[in-house]
Amino acid sequence: MVDISKAKIVFALAGWIMLMGLLGFLRTGAVIPIVFNGAVALRTSILGWFTYRGSKLGYYITIVWLSLTFISYSYMALFNNVVYKSSSTLTNITFASMGIFCLFTVIILWKYKKNPL
Repeated sequence: MVDISKAKIVFALAGWIMLMGLLGFLRTGAVIPIVFNGAVALRTSILGWFTYRGSKLGYYITIVWLSLTFISYSYMALFNNVVYKSSSTLTNITFASMGIFCLFTVIILWKYKKNPL
């Protein structure tokens, strides 16, 4: 029997990432936040589906993907990069919230890695 609570948190993370992309679109009027976050959310949803279906390899790939996503969002929250010439506080909070949610998801998935399915 598959514990769907781990898959649900991965789906919730994907929804949060997409919601933050929508917030970025509403703030800036540019479609780049929706495209970038939509791609990340789609990949995360697919990996959440593999986790839900009980794929052990998909479970471990999900942990690696979310760890890399956490590093990426944390970097964007802590350092000004070329894309965002003048990062606003709301931009940093948005990236930090996605990074923290990724970290919590990785911790929960890692905690149950001895019996992933």
